[in-house]
Amino acid sequence: MPKTFFMTLCTLEEQEETAGTDASVSDLTALHGISKSGVSHMLRALESDGLIERYTAPDDRRIVRVRLTEAGRSVVVEAKTALGAMMDRVLDEMGESAAGELDALLGRFCDLLEKEAQQVRERKEESCVDI
Repeated sequence: MPKTFFMTLCTLEEQEETAGTDASVSDLTALHGISKSGVSHMLRALESDGLIERYTAPDDRRIVRVRLTEAGRSVVVEAKTALGAMMDRVLDEMGESAAGELDALLGRFCDLLEKEAQQVRERKEESCVDI
């Protein structure tokens, strides 16, 4: 399965868990930075594999929403379980000290990325005000 397909399945699971709603096709287009036709192609493939289903939003017939099927949920759970086991083996092999250092470095890296992203968002907001 292509990485983008799997990322979409994970996005759908996360959206359902955190927002309590299904993602729209537009949400997926924005999140993954893929064209609408690219997202449609991907969703057709996932739908034909029985991993997702698309439906028209009852409150706004212009919106197409996407949700995982039970088979799609199973794929996500199995993959996350396998990935977790693999990460545990790798971290055990690294040793506690090196794993701690890696954790600290990755935490710092993520903090810096978030800071940079916030600065980019602020610059975009400022440029919109100037218009």
